[in-house]
Amino acid sequence: MIVRPRALIRRTLPDELVGHLREMISSGQLRAGGRISVARLCRRFGVSRTPLREALKVLAVEGLVHLSPNKSATVARASRERVDELIPILSALEVLAGEMACTRIDAEGLRHLRLLHQRCVEHFNEGDVASYMEVDVAIRETIFEAAGNRKLIELYRVLYAQLRLSAVLGMAPPEWARAVEEQGQILQALEIKDPEMCSVVTRRYIRHRVAVLQNILEAPAEGDARRMRHTMARVTVDSEV
Repeated sequence: MIVRPRALIRRTLPDELVGHLREMISSGQLRAGGRISVARLCRRFGVSRTPLREALKVLAVEGLVHLSPNKSATVARASRERVDELIPILSALEVLAGEMACTRIDAEGLRHLRLLHQRCVEHFNEGDVASYMEVDVAIRETIFEAAGNRKLIELYRVLYAQLRLSAVLGMAPPEWARAVEEQGQILQALEIKDPEMCSVVTRRYIRHRVAVLQNILEAPAEGDARRMRHTMARVTVDSEV
């Protein structure tokens, strides 16, 4: 998701910056392993170095940023071990959010989800993986919002950002068609308010995403897109519930 510069509320400046920077890392605007230019970000947001460094310290505690003694900052890379720790937690949170949303989502929320899903189908038909993933994130955000638990949303956003899922942009896994179908099934479960069905389909959908992410982590170094796409082509996923 694209982060657009806007006027920041001074009384909550560090918190505002944390949210913006976290989204920039999650979306790939700040690349894993890349050096963070404090001066450039200060110009972008129209702030001084002090609140920006405070925000970077928060992100360092979250594991998103590495701070060195010379005060330079880099975006942390997602290790296989870290992903293995995060996936069970994120999966449980997504399932919980879906179950809660089934009992709380209103007609407007369902209408919004239908529109988002239709956009995903269109991006799939066009072969636009990057746009598909952006809308897919929006769908999950909408489901979490419908769950109506602010702490659940905040926890998920913090942990999800650490996966660096922007690494798959521009690459179409062989399970993409299955993912589109499962996404539609999640929407159907929400429409008929069936928490059990939503849980089952969400777990299946998560397994698909986990398999893709694990193959990315096992692929060659960033920048060798051709070899990485070859690795992605070998991905297989168990579709059983």
